[in-house]
Formats: sequence, structure tokens, C-alpha cells
Amino acid sequence: MGDGSLQRDAHRCYGRRPAKQCRPVEGELRGRMRYSRALVVILVASAAALAGASEQDQAEQERVTSGDVGLVSQVRQIVGAMLTRLPNYTCLETLERTERADERSKFRLIDRVRVEVAFVDGVELYAWPGSPQFNVSDLRQVITGPGAFGTGDFGEHLKVAYSSKMPLQVAGKDSIQGRNAWRLTQSVPASLSHFDIIVPPMKATVGYDVTAWHDAASLALLRFELVATEFPRTMPIRRTFKATEYESVVVNGVPMRLPAMTELSMTTRNGVEIRTVSTFSNCHEYKGESKLTFEDLANEAPDQPPQPLEIISLPAGLEVQVRLDDAVDLAQAARGDPVVMTVAKDVFKSDRKVLSAGAKVNGRWHFIQCGDRPVAYCFATLKTESFEDGFRSGPFAATLVLPSLEFELSSAGRSFEANRGRLIPGEISNPEEGAATLFRRTVTKLPRGYRLIWRTLEVSGGSKP
Repeated sequence: MGDGSLQRDAHRCYGRRPAKQCRPVEGELRGRMRYSRALVVILVASAAALAGASEQDQAEQERVTSGDVGLVSQVRQIVGAMLTRLPNYTCLETLERTERADERSKFRLIDRVRVEVAFVDGVELYAWPGSPQFNVSDLRQVITGPGAFGTGDFGEHLKVAYSSKMPLQVAGKDSIQGRNAWRLTQSVPASLSHFDIIVPPMKATVGYDVTAWHDAASLALLRFELVATEFPRTMPIRRTFKATEYESVVVNGVPMRLPAMTELSMTTRNGVEIRTVSTFSNCHEYKGESKLTFEDLANEAPDQPPQPLEIISLPAGLEVQVRLDDAVDLAQAARGDPVVMTVAKDVFKSDRKVLSAGAKVNGRWHFIQCGDRPVAYCFATLKTESFEDGFRSGPFAATLVLPSLEFELSSAGRSFEANRGRLIPGEISNPEEGAATLFRRTVTKLPRGYRLIWRTLEVSGGSKP
């Protein structure tokens, strides 16, 4: 259950260098590379390791003298306890997808994506940040387009690697993340692997080699890597590399070791390298679906139930002027980030107010691509999703009137105009249905209060205001 697609990387890491030593690399996507191709790699990657006992030299010496068999046995017990005690929890995952034409080239950013991932009863679920519930079990339903992405980072690879069926070899002492560590290795055959490579319509389950590092004293899991190099001839992939680093996180009062970063890299047979670096933050206990509540009921009688939320559909053709609630730096924003806008003035239909000033319009970034040549610029697509106006709510489908993409493009300057056809990505020239496109040049920040005007579209369902 892991996924991957082609991408570019904002970090330069080679071989088995620990990912925290990766050096940032600048460079943005300058048009769609001709060698780009969407791939999906389905992985079942590692989860969390429970922190071990105190890091004392005496404990380490006892493990050394007990021999490799004893060390492997203790490692299995720690990882097994980690998996059985893993709570239901959720984290915010940020993916930076990059690619390069060959090993001599610099990585260039494809996009940055943010999703909420929940680990519930041993299953990974996904949702856009701020969504009320997790209802997607396949990350490919959330993330599309070229670029690599991975799922399954919370258990299945560890279940295979540390099971009694698979021999683990102690490869000796090592140093990683500034800590003394034991390095263990393993080869997983395709018959026991949960590592699927999918290049539609082709799919293959492949074997891989494992390298894992455990703290020398506590045996806490520090880093887990896998490398696959044997692929069917029909597959355009010659090497896949996956690494996960762990850190201590307190979830529901219990200290756990959860994934802090994963790196997924694929190299095609023609030398193109696609890489995704994912980081996990804000991990906390998963408490089920969120519910909309109204806390400010000071004017309601104590025994009076809250007013029910009325779902309505706005009529088509309304021009709604809104302003951004928060500033947005498109160069740092990510696909999936929510956007909140405030209606600037009352909206009327046939002299009847249908939307009040101060109402909220919710949207989400669906595509962001920034570059620095011939000038700094960003393209983005924004989709509106819903509105909230007091105790009324409903879908908000609209097309963008201002700022006009065509006007912004035509006034971008001669250097941009000369390269316009090469620089405009396909997601902008052929946007998703209902997606509004924005273009910013030189100054890629949208200030708080930035004005947009939307024209509503017809939607079905709900009562009319």
C-alpha cells in the first residue's frame, strides 16, 4: 500500500547518506520536461518504533556479548511491541516532488503537496487539510499528475522485515544522526514482498534489499531503507530507493517513534531521476470525524437547541467580491492548502440579498508551479468549495472574473511573452473543471486582503435563498 509517481526533489541526497544531511537545492520547474511521465509506486513502508530503554554503555555491552542472535531477537521484540501498541493517529504530510534529467543535472521542483494522513486500525486514510473526515484509502485519488509519492509509511514493510520468517543480519557498528548504531541488513524476495511498482497498465511485485539502523544502546529504530533493482524488462524503472527516518513523538500521552521524513527516489532506464521528500508534522491522536458545532450561543436560551444549519444553493450569475483572509506566498504554498476568503459586500439577486458581507468562502489550491526564468513567476489553480453565511451554508461553484489570467499574461513583459508557450504548464492551459487560474510575476506573494471577484455557477441540490 504505498504509492509513487515521478517527481523532482528539493533535496540532494546520494546513495545511503542519511536524509537529514541532505543539502537543499534551488531550482523550480521551467515548463514541463519532455521526459516527465507519471508513474505510481505502491509501497508498504515503515511505521513507528517504540523508544527503548535508557542509553547506557552497560546495556550496549550486554547486547554485544550476547551475540548477533540475541541482538536480532531484541530488535524484533522492540519493533513488534511498536507495531502492536501503535495508536490511531493523524499527521500532516508535506510532499516535495522533484526530478532531474540525469545525474549531472540539478533537481527541479515539480510541486509541493500537503495532505492529512490518518493511521486507523492499521489502515492509512487520506484527506485534504481541513476536511471534516478521512474517506480516501488510495492516495492516487488525492494526488494526480507527474511526480513521485509514497504511502504505507506506517507499518507493513516493518512487519515483513522484522517477522520471524525473514532472517536479519547484523552488519556491524555504524554512526548515523550523530548516534552510535547497529546496522542490520536483509534481502526480501518478491514472493514475500509487499512492494508493488505500477506503471499503468503494468504492475509488478519486486524484491528489495533492506538496511536498518538501530540506536546502539536503546535499539530504537533510527532509519529504514530499501532498494529495489530487479524489474521486468517491460518496466521503464531500473532502481527504486525508499528511506524513512524516525523521531520520538508523544501521542495521547504515550511516547512513540513515528516517521519524521521519507524519501522516495526512482531512476528510469533512460537516466531520469524522480524524487519525493515527505515530512510529517502535527501528529496527534485520531478521534474520529469532526463535527460542526456553534460555540457562541450567548443569545440562546439555555434549554433552546442550536439553530440547525440550512443548506442552500446560490443562484448562478452572482458576482461575489471577496478578499483573502491570510497572505499567501505561492512559492511556499502547497497543493491541498485551504484558502479562506471573506465576502467584501452584500450580494443581491433581484433586489433580494442572497449573500452577506462577512460571509466566508472556502477554497483550496489544486495546482501551484513557480519558476525563476525569464522572470520569477507562479501559476496556480484555485477551486472554490463552499460558503458559510451565519446559519446558512452550501456549495460555492464559481469562475474567476478578476484578476484576469489573460490580462496578467499579456502584461508580463517581453521576455515572458517570448517564452509564453513554453512556460505555461498543461494544468493551466487545460485546467480541471471548476478550477480558476492565477498568474503572478516577479512578486509571487498574495497579500492579506487581496481582492478576487467570482461569478457563481449553477449547482444542484439545496434550497434557493
